[in-house]
Amino acid sequence: CSLLSYVYLYFLLLDVVFIIIWLMLSSKWFLLSLAGILLRMSFIPLFFQVGGTDKVDDDDGQPMLKVMSFNAHGFRGSEMGDFTVKDSNMLEFIQILEEEQPDVLVLQEYVNRGDTVILSDRLGRMGYRHKISAEGRPFSGEIIFSKLPTVYADGWCDVDKFYADMLWNGDTVRIYCLHLDSYHLDQ
Repeated sequence: CSLLSYVYLYFLLLDVVFIIIWLMLSSKWFLLSLAGILLRMSFIPLFFQVGGTDKVDDDDGQPMLKVMSFNAHGFRGSEMGDFTVKDSNMLEFIQILEEEQPDVLVLQEYVNRGDTVILSDRLGRMGYRHKISAEGRPFSGEIIFSKLPTVYADGWCDVDKFYADMLWNGDTVRIYCLHLDSYHLDQ
């Protein structure tokens, strides 16, 4: 069912064409297509920006919350099978992290082993004092490192999906951590 969302835009355009044809034929069938569009009106802003601008306005003096999400893939680099590969791309990741300085770091496929324990310590020294992971996985799998204090965290469905509420600028923001998995479609 979720695969149909990829073709929604085409169905919408087809529906509009049918509305035009049925209106030209003075047929009441246009109401059926119109009802279909109205039922799924909430999907339209996902494809077309309605109002607003594409520029981020930071002139109000408020600092911006910076969130970085990264599928660490166990920091294995390009090698798929072996978790003990020495060239793990972790140094490149730390360099990007130091350049970007996000307030919240969301990692997927984070593996708790020797070198990532060292990474965890280094992140702590960089100001990421809060670690949140899904229940049942002690800081392995999906994890959030945050410079912001956490007030609440909860998981749903399984251990690959959870969220955390954090205090930022006197307000509470919710950060979701989930591991997107493909449908594993092949030829």
